[in-house]
Amino acid sequence: MGWETVFKIIGAAIISAGGIGAIIVFCVKFAANHIAERMMRKYDAKLNKELEQYKHELELETEKYRRKSENLTYVTKKQFETEFSAYQALFDNLFEFATRTAELFPFFDQLPADKEDQKKLYIERYKEYCAAFNHFSEVLEKNAPFIPEENYEMFVSLRTHAHELGCMYPEIRIIDDPIFREDHSKMAHENYGKTQKFNEEIKTAKKKIREYLSTLKVEE
Repeated sequence: MGWETVFKIIGAAIISAGGIGAIIVFCVKFAANHIAERMMRKYDAKLNKELEQYKHELELETEKYRRKSENLTYVTKKQFETEFSAYQALFDNLFEFATRTAELFPFFDQLPADKEDQKKLYIERYKEYCAAFNHFSEVLEKNAPFIPEENYEMFVSLRTHAHELGCMYPEIRIIDDPIFREDHSKMAHENYGKTQKFNEEIKTAKKKIREYLSTLKVEE
């Protein structure tokens, strides 16, 4: 029911009021206008509040998108494919390299009972480690120009830690001089922990490269 209808009903009801009818109608209209203004102000306040909330949410989304855009690196399709192929080659070889490195000082090991057979096994492990080490180094250096220096240094660090595990292996496991046996035993025990650390570093490297690749945006 609109205000016009209300006025008609009220007007019909107060016709008998005589000369004061116009005054009553004026008062009713004044009150109605006052109520209408209050309702409009209340509605405007609610609308403004909702608008401010929407603007705030929009600003948050815009800032979130801006920050995400700042972290993106735009590359050509050829650049992305070249770099992606480099990481594929590196991690393909890193799997073999890490396996052979971890076999040098495994936390749990199964060895032949015969000492000579043990030495043959140690020699075979060392040969496989050296071959994997050299192959990984070759792949790393060939792909070095196509990956960021920071990522290159991360792979170099893995290679360095693997070298620390392998550099004394012949003396500890193969030569096994009785004079240094106690020192070598201590070094072997320390290398068990270094092997675990080496494996953790590989997990970290995988995570970092995965996160890095997510920041690359191929230009359309």
